[in-house]
Amino acid sequence: MTSKRVSVLILFAVGILLGVGAASWLIPAPDMPEVADSSEPAETDAQPETPEEPQDDAKTVADNSPAVEAPQPEEVKDTPAVENTDDSADAKPAAVVVEAPAQPTPGNEDPVPAVAVAPSKPEPPAAPEETGNLPNGWKQASFKVNGALYDSLYRALEPQGFTRTQSDIIAAHLKRLLIWKLPKLRRHVQAGDSVDMIFTEDATVSDGWRVLVLKYHSMKLRDTIWAFYHHPEGQRFGAFYNKEGVDIAKTMTNAPVREYEQITALLGDGRRHKGVDFKAPVGIPIYAPEKARVLRKNWKLRGNGRCLELRFIRSGVTALFLHLDKIPASIKAGSLVQKGQKIATVGNTGRSYAPHLHYQLEKPKGRVLDPFKFHGSSEKRLRGKELAAFIQSIKKFDPYID
Repeated sequence: MTSKRVSVLILFAVGILLGVGAASWLIPAPDMPEVADSSEPAETDAQPETPEEPQDDAKTVADNSPAVEAPQPEEVKDTPAVENTDDSADAKPAAVVVEAPAQPTPGNEDPVPAVAVAPSKPEPPAAPEETGNLPNGWKQASFKVNGALYDSLYRALEPQGFTRTQSDIIAAHLKRLLIWKLPKLRRHVQAGDSVDMIFTEDATVSDGWRVLVLKYHSMKLRDTIWAFYHHPEGQRFGAFYNKEGVDIAKTMTNAPVREYEQITALLGDGRRHKGVDFKAPVGIPIYAPEKARVLRKNWKLRGNGRCLELRFIRSGVTALFLHLDKIPASIKAGSLVQKGQKIATVGNTGRSYAPHLHYQLEKPKGRVLDPFKFHGSSEKRLRGKELAAFIQSIKKFDPYID
């Protein structure tokens, strides 16, 4: 029994050994899979790297960095004009570099001036340009009224370089010529009226501009208004005449001012004006139109300036003289003045923007009167040699105004 057990144990041991040996042929050693698996990737990693891979890495870094938006190095090399000479700071963004001039200034230590375009120095406003082939100094405005007269003129002058202020000054001259035929200017000037005028700068005029000729076709009048500036020999001031040599402005009988440049405002001219304004230089004499008693002297100076109030003896009508320069000491409340007596001089005092006399008439109960109707008026007409000289002088406008 003992020998049999020993034999069985021996056979069992032999079987185990045979089984282990067979298994060793069928199952690889535990370290073999790592060696075998690592050999193939090692061959793949050992392949030559393409040049693009490190550039791709740099590009990836650039794409992920918002501070660097510059192009690839190859592109920078192709653009020598964008070389950054600033050694102390990072390169400027690509948007700035690309805008650099083709030839940067050598030795420039600051890249900003080299690549930035300096703003141009503002130029002074250009003087109004000449229109067409007009003689030197002449300006012309031709337009149809559309809306307000002042706005229509400005739209015609703006392309020539005129400012709104300059245009309004010229429009005021235009208005002064029209009020004699179109006294209710705001109502009488209509859309479709045509204007053709030539004017020029003139230092002898207080506002610097002089109208030389006006042609105005009125829809209301169904007629054309002509006005030519002419300075008759022997007269202190010129005036405006129509083609026949008749002054377009009325001449007031016994006017308080005998020498004046122009009447600039009439009663009822559309701006609630209560009198007549005589535009004249400071110091021009003012005379009493009729025998009168002085009622007041220098009241409400802030608005009236130096002023007088007279009452005509014959009619009882009161006359106001505003914005005066000097009043003789003998002229005071209660004084009696004679017709034609000098009572003051033209000034620019009180609420006044240019030298002139404001002359206003009122009935005893305060109703305002038109001085031209109260005193009467007449028209001035050029005659003889003066008329011939005028007709000859206005021919110079024929090539420019039909």
